[in-house]
Amino acid sequence: MRLLAALVLSAMLSHLGVSSFEATPLHVPSSMIQSFVAAPHAIPSALVHTGIGAASGATGAFVCYPIDLVKTKIQTEIGRAKYGRDSIRCAWDIVLSNGPLALYRGVIVQIAGIAPEKTIKLFVNDFMRTFLSAQMGTLSLPGEILAGGSAGFVQDVITCPLEVIKTQLQTSSDRTVSDIFVDIGGLRGLYKGLLPCIARDVVFSSCLFPSFAHLKEMLPAMLSSSLGHEVDVLWYTILAGAMAAGPAAFIATPFDTCKTRLQQARE
Repeated sequence: MRLLAALVLSAMLSHLGVSSFEATPLHVPSSMIQSFVAAPHAIPSALVHTGIGAASGATGAFVCYPIDLVKTKIQTEIGRAKYGRDSIRCAWDIVLSNGPLALYRGVIVQIAGIAPEKTIKLFVNDFMRTFLSAQMGTLSLPGEILAGGSAGFVQDVITCPLEVIKTQLQTSSDRTVSDIFVDIGGLRGLYKGLLPCIARDVVFSSCLFPSFAHLKEMLPAMLSSSLGHEVDVLWYTILAGAMAAGPAAFIATPFDTCKTRLQQARE
């Protein structure tokens, strides 16, 4: 699901001409960092990125949501015992039992969470890359990893409650958002599973952002040399997104499974 969502995000950013998380930092003067502290509106490019990130993130979340729901069900103890690793059988069983719309149970919460998630992630990554570049003179690979990890950390601190609600909706048959709020146990319950959630997104973003930035620079020349003609920016951006997000999602999945086990509904 994260792979497909990353593909949608990278494709839309490319189509709209936004070069978020390039290998080289954004061309933002170091003085603008100081201006940002005093006046947040001083970085219009970052704000443009956040708006586009929200729209593309919400689109990707809706398209990929059935995959996320099936993934979550299979990660639970009951789902693993019932379906093993057979995601197709799990999806078919959901459709047969409750209809095709059941594959979108909780999608509104997901969209509500994904828009701020992508907004925060892109904004923090852009800001940290610019800040670290201004401090160090050039952005090294450790700096890129730190920027990506910071984006994942900040995102989870803010969006974890929505992740808890979404997971509980996905792993219950008839509970509503109101039921979840009644039983959640206050603010502490809304942040249940925060540590594996942070670990998942710090690892994912630390791998995704630097990998995507460098692959996006390398692939045009490599593909043009192999194919004998220039490749459209949309296609090499999608390929870069797939190559970056695939390994990142694989490495982060164990943390995602732990998060699901902690946050799932107990019926």
